[in-house]
Amino acid sequence: MTTTPLRQAPGPDAAPARRHLTPLPGIEPGGGAGVLTAGGVDQVVDRLLVLDDTATDTERVGLLAALQRLERAAQAAQLRTMLALDEHRHDQREAAGLATDRRGSAPGVAAEVGAALGCSAGAAGHRLGLARVADRELGRVAGLHARGLVSEQHVRAVAAATIGLGRDDRVTVDEEVAPHAAGCSVRELEARARAIAYELDPGAATAAHERAVADRHVSGRPVPGAMMRLSALLPLVEGVACLAALRQGAQAAKATGDARSVSQLQADLLVQRITGEAPGCMPVEVGIVMGDHTAFGTGDTAAWLPGYGPVPAPVARRLLRGQDERHHHTHHTHDSHDNHDSHDGHDRDGGGVTGPGYVPQARPGAPGDGLDGDDPAVLARAADVFLRRLYTHPDTGQLVALDARGRAFDGALRRLIVWRDGTCRAPGCDSPIRHIDHVHPWRDGGTTTADNGIGLCEAHNYAHEAPGHTTHAVHPPPDYTGWDQPPTTIHTYPDGSQHPSDPPPLIPSIWGPLGSHPRRPASSVD
Repeated sequence: MTTTPLRQAPGPDAAPARRHLTPLPGIEPGGGAGVLTAGGVDQVVDRLLVLDDTATDTERVGLLAALQRLERAAQAAQLRTMLALDEHRHDQREAAGLATDRRGSAPGVAAEVGAALGCSAGAAGHRLGLARVADRELGRVAGLHARGLVSEQHVRAVAAATIGLGRDDRVTVDEEVAPHAAGCSVRELEARARAIAYELDPGAATAAHERAVADRHVSGRPVPGAMMRLSALLPLVEGVACLAALRQGAQAAKATGDARSVSQLQADLLVQRITGEAPGCMPVEVGIVMGDHTAFGTGDTAAWLPGYGPVPAPVARRLLRGQDERHHHTHHTHDSHDNHDSHDGHDRDGGGVTGPGYVPQARPGAPGDGLDGDDPAVLARAADVFLRRLYTHPDTGQLVALDARGRAFDGALRRLIVWRDGTCRAPGCDSPIRHIDHVHPWRDGGTTTADNGIGLCEAHNYAHEAPGHTTHAVHPPPDYTGWDQPPTTIHTYPDGSQHPSDPPPLIPSIWGPLGSHPRRPASSVD
Protein backbone atom coordinates (compact mmCIF):
# COMPACT_ATOMS: atom_id res chain seq x y z
CA MET A 1 0.00 0.00 0.00
CA THR A 2 2.98 2.30 0.23
CA THR A 3 3.57 5.06 -2.28
CA THR A 4 6.10 7.85 -2.02
CA PRO A 5 7.98 7.89 1.34
CA LEU A 6 7.61 10.91 3.61
CA ARG A 7 11.07 12.26 2.85
CA GLN A 8 10.41 11.82 -0.86
CA ALA A 9 7.15 13.73 -1.18
CA PRO A 10 5.55 13.76 -4.67
CA GLY A 11 7.52 15.96 -7.03
CA PRO A 12 6.55 17.58 -10.34
CA ASP A 13 6.54 14.22 -12.14
CA ALA A 14 4.05 12.71 -9.70
CA ALA A 15 1.61 15.60 -9.53
CA PRO A 16 1.32 19.18 -10.78
CA ALA A 17 3.20 21.75 -8.73
CA ARG A 18 0.80 23.09 -6.11
CA ARG A 19 0.11 26.79 -6.24
CA HIS A 20 -2.50 27.07 -3.47
CA LEU A 21 -2.95 25.54 -0.08
CA THR A 22 -5.24 22.54 0.12
CA PRO A 23 -8.65 23.62 1.52
CA LEU A 24 -9.29 22.07 4.92
CA PRO A 25 -12.15 19.55 5.06
CA GLY A 26 -15.47 21.22 5.83
CA ILE A 27 -14.06 24.75 5.67
CA GLU A 28 -15.02 27.03 2.82
CA PRO A 29 -12.52 29.73 1.82
CA GLY A 30 -13.59 32.95 3.48
CA GLY A 31 -16.30 31.21 5.47
CA GLY A 32 -18.37 34.41 5.54
CA ALA A 33 -16.26 35.75 8.39
CA GLY A 34 -14.11 38.06 6.28
CA VAL A 35 -10.45 37.80 5.38
CA LEU A 36 -8.05 37.54 8.30
CA THR A 37 -5.60 40.43 8.43
CA ALA A 38 -2.89 41.53 10.83
CA GLY A 39 -5.04 44.49 11.81
CA GLY A 40 -7.97 42.23 12.62
CA VAL A 41 -5.77 40.09 14.84
CA ASP A 42 -4.52 43.23 16.59
CA GLN A 43 -8.13 44.10 17.42
CA VAL A 44 -8.64 40.68 18.97
CA VAL A 45 -5.48 41.14 21.04
CA ASP A 46 -6.70 44.54 22.21
CA ARG A 47 -9.96 42.98 23.38
CA LEU A 48 -8.02 40.43 25.41
CA LEU A 49 -6.43 43.22 27.46
CA VAL A 50 -9.68 43.85 29.38
CA LEU A 51 -11.35 41.08 31.36
CA ASP A 52 -14.73 41.17 33.08
CA ASP A 53 -14.12 41.42 36.82
CA THR A 54 -17.79 40.64 37.50
CA ALA A 55 -17.74 37.28 35.70
CA THR A 56 -18.82 34.19 37.59
CA ASP A 57 -16.51 31.23 38.12
CA THR A 58 -18.49 29.29 35.53
CA GLU A 59 -17.95 32.08 33.03
CA ARG A 60 -14.23 32.23 33.83
CA VAL A 61 -13.85 28.50 33.25
CA GLY A 62 -15.72 28.86 29.97
CA LEU A 63 -13.44 31.73 28.98
CA LEU A 64 -10.36 29.63 29.75
CA ALA A 65 -11.61 26.89 27.43
CA ALA A 66 -12.41 29.41 24.70
CA LEU A 67 -8.97 31.03 25.00
CA GLN A 68 -7.35 27.60 24.74
CA ARG A 69 -9.27 27.02 21.51
CA LEU A 70 -8.24 30.47 20.28
CA GLU A 71 -4.56 29.74 21.01
CA ARG A 72 -4.71 26.47 19.09
CA ALA A 73 -6.52 28.03 16.15
CA ALA A 74 -3.98 30.86 16.06
CA GLN A 75 -1.11 28.36 15.92
CA ALA A 76 -2.85 26.55 13.05
CA ALA A 77 -3.25 29.86 11.21
CA GLN A 78 0.48 30.48 11.73
CA LEU A 79 1.31 27.14 10.12
CA ARG A 80 -0.85 27.82 7.09
CA THR A 81 0.45 31.37 6.75
CA MET A 82 4.11 30.36 6.85
CA LEU A 83 3.40 27.61 4.32
CA ALA A 84 1.71 30.11 2.01
CA LEU A 85 4.79 32.34 2.30
CA ASP A 86 7.02 29.39 1.45
CA GLU A 87 4.92 28.51 -1.61
CA HIS A 88 5.15 32.10 -2.82
CA ARG A 89 8.94 32.09 -2.42
CA HIS A 90 9.07 28.92 -4.53
CA ASP A 91 6.92 30.64 -7.18
CA GLN A 92 9.28 33.60 -7.21
CA ARG A 93 12.29 31.36 -7.72
CA GLU A 94 10.61 29.57 -10.62
CA ALA A 95 9.62 32.88 -12.20
CA ALA A 96 13.26 34.00 -11.93
CA GLY A 97 14.46 30.81 -13.60
CA LEU A 98 16.07 29.45 -10.42
CA ALA A 99 15.96 25.80 -9.42
CA THR A 100 13.57 25.03 -6.60
CA ASP A 101 12.51 21.90 -4.76
CA ARG A 102 9.00 22.02 -3.32
CA ARG A 103 9.63 18.98 -1.17
CA GLY A 104 11.36 21.35 1.25
CA SER A 105 11.38 25.02 2.19
CA ALA A 106 12.66 27.66 -0.20
CA PRO A 107 16.11 29.01 0.74
CA GLY A 108 15.95 31.62 3.47
CA VAL A 109 12.28 31.17 4.35
CA ALA A 110 13.00 29.53 7.72
CA ALA A 111 15.10 32.54 8.74
CA GLU A 112 12.38 34.90 7.55
CA VAL A 113 9.69 33.04 9.51
CA GLY A 114 11.94 32.85 12.56
CA ALA A 115 12.40 36.62 12.54
CA ALA A 116 8.63 37.13 12.40
CA LEU A 117 7.96 34.64 15.20
CA GLY A 118 10.95 35.60 17.34
CA CYS A 119 12.48 32.12 17.28
CA SER A 120 15.50 30.39 15.78
CA ALA A 121 15.62 29.42 12.13
CA GLY A 122 15.88 25.79 13.23
CA ALA A 123 12.65 25.98 15.23
CA ALA A 124 10.93 27.79 12.37
CA GLY A 125 12.15 25.13 9.94
CA HIS A 126 10.66 22.37 12.08
CA ARG A 127 7.30 24.13 12.12
CA LEU A 128 7.47 24.67 8.36
CA GLY A 129 8.05 20.94 7.90
CA LEU A 130 5.06 20.17 10.12
CA ALA A 131 2.92 22.66 8.19
CA ARG A 132 3.86 20.97 4.91
CA VAL A 133 3.02 17.47 6.16
CA ALA A 134 -0.24 18.61 7.77
CA ASP A 135 -1.36 20.39 4.62
CA ARG A 136 -0.50 17.61 2.18
CA GLU A 137 -1.15 14.44 4.15
CA LEU A 138 -2.95 15.09 7.45
CA GLY A 139 -5.81 17.29 6.31
CA ARG A 140 -8.45 16.06 8.77
CA VAL A 141 -6.32 16.42 11.88
CA ALA A 142 -5.14 19.78 10.52
CA GLY A 143 -8.81 20.79 10.16
CA LEU A 144 -9.41 20.01 13.83
CA HIS A 145 -6.36 22.09 14.66
CA ALA A 146 -7.69 25.01 12.62
CA ARG A 147 -10.91 24.88 14.68
CA GLY A 148 -8.93 24.82 17.90
CA LEU A 149 -10.12 21.31 18.84
CA VAL A 150 -6.62 19.81 18.99
CA SER A 151 -3.22 21.33 19.64
CA GLU A 152 -0.14 21.60 17.47
CA GLN A 153 1.35 18.85 19.66
CA HIS A 154 -1.47 16.54 18.54
CA VAL A 155 -0.68 17.21 14.88
CA ARG A 156 3.02 16.74 15.52
CA ALA A 157 2.35 13.43 17.29
CA VAL A 158 0.45 12.01 14.31
CA ALA A 159 3.17 13.25 11.94
CA ALA A 160 5.87 11.59 14.07
CA ALA A 161 3.94 8.33 14.33
CA THR A 162 3.61 8.07 10.54
CA ILE A 163 7.16 8.94 9.51
CA GLY A 164 8.21 6.68 6.66
CA LEU A 165 4.71 5.89 5.43
CA GLY A 166 3.70 6.69 1.88
CA ARG A 167 1.22 9.48 1.27
CA ASP A 168 -1.79 7.16 0.80
CA ASP A 169 -1.08 5.31 4.03
CA ARG A 170 -0.59 8.56 5.88
CA VAL A 171 -3.93 9.82 4.65
CA THR A 172 -5.51 6.56 5.86
CA VAL A 173 -4.09 7.03 9.35
CA ASP A 174 -5.32 10.62 9.33
CA GLU A 175 -8.85 9.54 8.42
CA GLU A 176 -8.95 6.85 11.12
CA VAL A 177 -7.58 8.87 14.05
CA ALA A 178 -9.30 12.19 13.30
CA PRO A 179 -12.75 11.17 14.69
CA HIS A 180 -11.15 10.39 18.07
CA ALA A 181 -8.42 13.05 18.17
CA ALA A 182 -10.34 15.77 20.02
CA GLY A 183 -10.92 13.47 22.99
CA CYS A 184 -7.40 12.03 23.17
CA SER A 185 -4.31 13.17 24.98
CA VAL A 186 -1.23 13.69 22.84
CA ARG A 187 0.28 10.40 24.00
CA GLU A 188 -2.94 8.45 23.39
CA LEU A 189 -3.31 9.88 19.90
CA GLU A 190 0.29 9.07 19.03
CA ALA A 191 -0.10 5.48 20.25
CA ARG A 192 -3.28 5.01 18.20
CA ALA A 193 -1.65 6.48 15.08
CA ARG A 194 1.47 4.36 15.56
CA ALA A 195 -0.57 1.16 15.88
CA ILE A 196 -2.49 1.87 12.69
CA ALA A 197 0.71 2.84 10.86
CA TYR A 198 2.33 -0.44 11.83
CA GLU A 199 -0.65 -2.44 10.53
CA LEU A 200 -0.49 -0.60 7.22
CA ASP A 201 3.25 -0.98 6.68
CA PRO A 202 5.37 -2.90 9.23
CA GLY A 203 8.46 -2.38 7.10
CA ALA A 204 8.12 1.40 7.35
CA ALA A 205 8.06 1.18 11.15
CA THR A 206 11.24 -0.89 11.11
CA ALA A 207 12.93 1.57 8.76
CA ALA A 208 11.82 4.48 10.97
CA HIS A 209 13.41 2.76 13.97
CA GLU A 210 16.67 2.27 12.09
CA ARG A 211 16.73 5.95 11.11
CA ALA A 212 16.05 6.94 14.71
CA VAL A 213 18.95 4.78 15.91
CA ALA A 214 21.18 6.46 13.34
CA ASP A 215 20.10 9.84 14.71
CA ARG A 216 21.18 9.07 18.30
CA HIS A 217 23.06 11.95 19.85
CA VAL A 218 24.00 13.82 23.00
CA SER A 219 23.27 17.50 23.53
CA GLY A 220 23.54 20.07 26.28
CA ARG A 221 21.80 23.34 27.05
CA PRO A 222 22.42 25.78 29.92
CA VAL A 223 19.56 26.22 32.39
CA PRO A 224 19.06 28.67 35.27
CA GLY A 225 21.13 28.25 38.42
CA ALA A 226 24.50 28.04 36.63
CA MET A 227 23.59 24.52 35.56
CA MET A 228 23.45 22.57 32.31
CA ARG A 229 20.92 20.01 31.13
CA LEU A 230 22.72 17.10 29.46
CA SER A 231 20.44 15.03 27.23
CA ALA A 232 20.98 11.83 25.27
CA LEU A 233 18.75 10.34 22.59
CA LEU A 234 19.41 6.60 22.79
CA PRO A 235 17.79 3.37 21.61
CA LEU A 236 15.21 2.18 24.13
CA VAL A 237 17.18 -0.78 25.52
CA GLU A 238 20.38 1.21 25.97
CA GLY A 239 18.52 4.10 27.58
CA VAL A 240 16.76 1.85 30.08
CA ALA A 241 20.06 0.09 30.84
CA CYS A 242 21.81 3.42 31.54
CA LEU A 243 19.08 4.54 33.95
CA ALA A 244 19.06 1.16 35.69
CA ALA A 245 22.86 1.18 36.13
CA LEU A 246 22.83 4.70 37.59
CA ARG A 247 19.94 3.84 39.90
CA GLN A 248 21.65 0.68 41.16
CA GLY A 249 24.93 2.51 41.75
CA ALA A 250 23.16 5.32 43.59
CA GLN A 251 21.20 2.93 45.80
CA ALA A 252 24.38 0.98 46.62
CA ALA A 253 26.16 4.19 47.67
CA LYS A 254 23.12 5.25 49.67
CA ALA A 255 23.15 1.93 51.51
CA THR A 256 26.68 2.68 52.74
CA GLY A 257 25.46 5.86 54.41
CA ASP A 258 26.21 8.46 51.73
CA ALA A 259 24.39 11.66 52.69
CA ARG A 260 23.59 12.65 49.11
CA SER A 261 20.12 11.98 47.72
CA VAL A 262 19.58 9.25 45.14
CA SER A 263 19.10 11.91 42.44
CA GLN A 264 22.35 13.64 43.38
CA LEU A 265 24.21 10.34 43.44
CA GLN A 266 22.86 9.42 40.00
CA ALA A 267 24.02 12.76 38.58
CA ASP A 268 27.48 12.46 40.17
CA LEU A 269 27.86 8.85 39.01
CA LEU A 270 26.96 9.89 35.48
CA VAL A 271 29.75 12.48 35.48
CA GLN A 272 32.28 10.13 37.01
CA ARG A 273 31.56 7.23 34.66
CA ILE A 274 31.66 9.39 31.55
CA THR A 275 34.74 11.46 32.37
CA GLY A 276 36.62 9.01 34.57
CA GLU A 277 37.04 11.84 37.08
CA ALA A 278 35.27 12.60 40.32
CA PRO A 279 32.72 15.43 39.98
CA GLY A 280 34.49 18.77 40.19
CA CYS A 281 37.87 17.49 38.95
CA MET A 282 37.38 17.66 35.18
CA PRO A 283 40.17 19.39 33.21
CA VAL A 284 37.94 21.75 31.23
CA GLU A 285 37.74 25.50 30.84
CA VAL A 286 34.98 28.05 30.87
CA GLY A 287 35.09 31.79 30.25
CA ILE A 288 33.24 33.79 32.91
CA VAL A 289 33.07 37.56 32.56
CA MET A 290 33.09 39.57 35.77
CA GLY A 291 34.02 43.02 36.99
CA ASP A 292 37.12 43.53 39.10
CA HIS A 293 35.06 44.16 42.25
CA THR A 294 33.31 40.83 41.75
CA ALA A 295 36.50 38.94 40.90
CA PHE A 296 38.82 40.28 43.60
CA GLY A 297 36.58 41.94 46.16
CA THR A 298 33.25 41.25 47.77
CA GLY A 299 31.01 42.86 45.18
CA ASP A 300 27.64 41.22 44.56
CA THR A 301 27.28 42.21 40.90
CA ALA A 302 26.65 39.02 38.96
CA ALA A 303 29.27 37.62 36.62
CA TRP A 304 28.29 36.71 33.09
CA LEU A 305 28.62 33.45 31.19
CA PRO A 306 28.47 34.28 27.45
CA GLY A 307 25.62 32.46 25.77
CA TYR A 308 24.06 31.62 29.14
CA GLY A 309 23.47 34.61 31.36
CA PRO A 310 24.20 35.83 34.89
CA VAL A 311 26.15 33.77 37.42
CA PRO A 312 25.85 34.77 41.11
CA ALA A 313 28.97 36.59 42.31
CA PRO A 314 29.78 34.11 45.12
CA VAL A 315 29.46 31.20 42.68
CA ALA A 316 31.73 32.95 40.18
CA ARG A 317 34.39 33.55 42.85
CA ARG A 318 34.27 29.89 43.88
CA LEU A 319 34.74 28.86 40.26
CA LEU A 320 37.67 31.27 39.99
CA ARG A 321 39.26 29.70 43.06
CA GLY A 322 38.60 26.23 41.67
CA GLN A 323 36.15 25.16 44.38
CA ASP A 324 33.64 22.36 43.76
CA GLU A 325 30.08 23.66 43.82
CA ARG A 326 28.84 20.47 45.49
CA HIS A 327 31.16 20.63 48.49
CA HIS A 328 32.60 24.12 48.49
CA HIS A 329 32.84 24.11 52.29
CA THR A 330 35.19 21.11 52.32
CA HIS A 331 36.70 20.63 48.87
CA HIS A 332 38.51 22.66 46.24
CA THR A 333 37.79 21.06 42.89
CA HIS A 334 36.75 22.34 39.51
CA ASP A 335 33.12 22.38 38.46
CA SER A 336 33.12 24.34 35.27
CA HIS A 337 31.31 23.69 32.04
CA ASP A 338 32.93 23.57 28.65
CA ASN A 339 31.90 26.34 26.35
CA HIS A 340 32.24 25.86 22.62
CA ASP A 341 35.35 27.99 22.44
CA SER A 342 38.06 26.43 24.61
CA HIS A 343 41.33 28.27 25.22
CA ASP A 344 44.85 27.10 25.74
CA GLY A 345 45.56 29.47 28.63
CA HIS A 346 48.27 31.47 26.84
CA ASP A 347 47.83 35.15 26.16
CA ARG A 348 48.32 35.30 22.41
CA ASP A 349 46.93 38.81 22.34
CA GLY A 350 50.10 40.19 23.90
CA GLY A 351 48.07 42.05 26.51
CA GLY A 352 46.60 44.26 23.83
CA VAL A 353 43.27 44.78 25.59
CA THR A 354 42.90 45.62 29.26
CA GLY A 355 40.21 46.89 31.56
CA PRO A 356 37.50 45.97 34.04
CA GLY A 357 35.81 43.13 32.11
CA TYR A 358 37.82 40.17 33.40
CA VAL A 359 37.37 36.71 31.91
CA PRO A 360 38.64 34.13 34.41
CA GLN A 361 39.31 30.73 32.88
CA ALA A 362 39.57 27.86 35.35
CA ARG A 363 42.47 25.52 34.63
CA PRO A 364 42.97 21.87 35.68
CA GLY A 365 44.23 21.15 39.17
CA ALA A 366 44.19 18.52 41.92
CA PRO A 367 41.49 18.81 44.57
CA GLY A 368 42.44 20.42 47.89
CA ASP A 369 41.43 19.56 51.41
CA GLY A 370 40.13 22.77 52.91
CA LEU A 371 39.59 26.50 52.72
CA ASP A 372 42.95 27.47 54.24
CA GLY A 373 44.55 30.04 51.96
CA ASP A 374 47.96 28.43 52.59
CA ASP A 375 46.85 25.05 51.29
CA PRO A 376 49.45 24.13 48.60
CA ALA A 377 46.73 22.73 46.34
CA VAL A 378 44.79 25.98 46.57
CA LEU A 379 47.87 28.08 45.88
CA ALA A 380 48.94 25.89 42.96
CA ARG A 381 45.54 26.13 41.36
CA ALA A 382 45.25 29.87 41.98
CA ALA A 383 48.55 30.36 40.16
CA ASP A 384 47.15 28.35 37.26
CA VAL A 385 44.07 30.55 36.80
CA PHE A 386 44.40 32.69 33.73
CA LEU A 387 42.73 36.11 33.47
CA ARG A 388 42.12 37.47 29.99
CA ARG A 389 41.31 41.15 30.44
CA LEU A 390 38.79 42.66 28.04
CA TYR A 391 37.76 46.28 28.18
CA THR A 392 34.05 46.95 28.11
CA HIS A 393 32.36 50.23 27.28
CA PRO A 394 31.57 52.07 30.54
CA ASP A 395 27.89 52.62 29.63
CA THR A 396 26.83 49.90 27.21
CA GLY A 397 29.04 47.09 28.50
CA GLN A 398 29.85 46.03 24.93
CA LEU A 399 33.30 44.81 23.99
CA VAL A 400 35.92 46.91 22.23
CA ALA A 401 36.85 45.70 18.73
CA LEU A 402 39.92 43.76 17.68
CA ASP A 403 41.10 43.68 14.07
CA ALA A 404 42.57 40.87 11.99
CA ARG A 405 44.19 40.83 8.57
CA GLY A 406 43.04 37.43 7.33
CA ARG A 407 39.71 36.44 5.85
CA ALA A 408 38.69 33.90 8.49
CA PHE A 409 37.56 34.86 11.97
CA ASP A 410 39.80 32.80 14.21
CA GLY A 411 41.92 32.97 17.32
CA ALA A 412 41.37 35.85 19.69
CA LEU A 413 39.09 37.70 17.26
CA ARG A 414 36.73 34.75 17.00
CA ARG A 415 36.64 34.38 20.78
CA LEU A 416 35.93 38.06 21.22
CA ILE A 417 32.93 37.91 18.84
CA VAL A 418 31.60 34.76 20.53
CA TRP A 419 31.91 36.43 23.93
CA ARG A 420 30.41 39.66 22.63
CA ASP A 421 27.36 38.17 20.89
CA GLY A 422 26.66 35.27 23.26
CA THR A 423 24.16 33.52 20.97
CA CYS A 424 23.15 33.83 17.32
CA ARG A 425 22.65 37.52 16.54
CA ALA A 426 19.83 36.94 14.02
CA PRO A 427 16.53 38.45 15.19
CA GLY A 428 14.77 36.26 17.73
CA CYS A 429 17.31 33.43 17.54
CA ASP A 430 18.99 32.06 20.64
CA SER A 431 20.82 29.11 19.05
CA PRO A 432 24.51 28.59 19.83
CA ILE A 433 27.02 30.42 17.63
CA ARG A 434 28.52 28.05 15.05
CA HIS A 435 29.79 30.45 12.38
CA ILE A 436 31.30 33.93 12.38
CA ASP A 437 30.13 35.73 9.26
CA HIS A 438 31.02 39.03 7.59
CA VAL A 439 28.23 41.61 7.85
CA HIS A 440 29.58 43.28 4.72
CA PRO A 441 30.66 40.27 2.60
CA TRP A 442 34.37 39.69 2.08
CA ARG A 443 33.81 39.29 -1.66
CA ASP A 444 32.41 42.83 -1.75
CA GLY A 445 35.29 44.36 0.15
CA GLY A 446 34.22 43.57 3.71
CA THR A 447 36.97 43.42 6.31
CA THR A 448 37.69 40.78 8.93
CA THR A 449 37.15 42.96 11.97
CA ALA A 450 35.01 42.73 15.07
CA ASP A 451 32.82 45.57 13.75
CA ASN A 452 32.19 43.60 10.55
CA GLY A 453 31.83 40.20 12.24
CA ILE A 454 28.66 38.65 13.58
CA GLY A 455 28.03 35.39 15.40
CA LEU A 456 25.40 33.19 13.74
CA CYS A 457 23.98 29.69 13.92
CA GLU A 458 24.38 27.49 10.85
CA ALA A 459 20.84 28.04 9.58
CA HIS A 460 21.07 31.84 9.64
CA ASN A 461 24.54 31.88 8.12
CA TYR A 462 23.29 29.84 5.16
CA ALA A 463 20.10 31.92 4.93
CA HIS A 464 22.20 35.04 4.32
CA GLU A 465 23.13 33.56 0.94
CA ALA A 466 19.50 33.36 -0.22
CA PRO A 467 18.11 36.05 -2.55
CA GLY A 468 16.63 39.01 -0.74
CA HIS A 469 18.52 38.39 2.50
CA THR A 470 21.04 41.12 3.26
CA THR A 471 22.80 42.60 6.25
CA HIS A 472 24.47 45.93 6.73
CA ALA A 473 25.96 47.81 9.66
CA VAL A 474 24.87 51.21 10.94
CA HIS A 475 27.64 53.00 12.81
CA PRO A 476 26.33 55.39 15.49
CA PRO A 477 28.36 58.52 16.25
CA PRO A 478 30.79 58.44 19.18
CA ASP A 479 29.09 58.93 22.52
CA TYR A 480 29.78 61.66 25.05
CA THR A 481 32.86 59.82 26.33
CA GLY A 482 34.42 59.83 22.86
CA TRP A 483 34.24 56.04 22.52
CA ASP A 484 33.10 54.54 19.23
CA GLN A 485 29.98 52.49 19.88
CA PRO A 486 29.63 49.03 18.30
CA PRO A 487 27.61 49.15 15.07
CA THR A 488 24.01 47.96 14.86
CA THR A 489 23.48 45.14 12.34
CA ILE A 490 20.36 45.53 10.21
CA HIS A 491 18.90 42.28 8.83
CA THR A 492 16.73 42.80 5.73
CA TYR A 493 14.39 40.08 4.44
CA PRO A 494 12.76 39.56 1.02
CA ASP A 495 9.51 41.22 2.13
CA GLY A 496 11.46 44.41 2.84
CA SER A 497 11.17 44.17 6.63
CA GLN A 498 14.22 45.24 8.60
CA HIS A 499 15.24 43.93 12.02
CA PRO A 500 18.03 45.63 14.01
CA SER A 501 20.40 43.59 16.14
CA ASP A 502 22.78 44.97 18.77
CA PRO A 503 25.35 42.98 20.74
CA PRO A 504 24.10 42.47 24.30
CA PRO A 505 25.90 44.01 27.27
CA LEU A 506 28.72 41.79 28.45
CA ILE A 507 28.04 42.43 32.13
CA PRO A 508 24.36 42.26 33.14
CA SER A 509 24.32 45.26 35.47
CA ILE A 510 24.82 47.52 32.44
CA TRP A 511 21.14 47.04 31.53
CA GLY A 512 20.46 49.55 34.26
CA PRO A 513 22.71 52.09 35.97
CA LEU A 514 24.72 50.41 38.70
CA GLY A 515 22.68 50.54 41.87
CA SER A 516 19.43 51.43 40.09
CA HIS A 517 17.81 48.12 41.02
CA PRO A 518 16.92 47.44 44.68
CA ARG A 519 19.15 44.62 45.84
CA ARG A 520 19.39 42.58 49.00
CA PRO A 521 22.88 42.18 50.45
CA ALA A 522 24.63 39.08 49.14
CA SER A 523 25.00 36.32 51.70
CA SER A 524 28.58 35.58 52.66
CA VAL A 525 28.59 32.02 51.31
CA ASP A 526 31.99 32.34 49.63
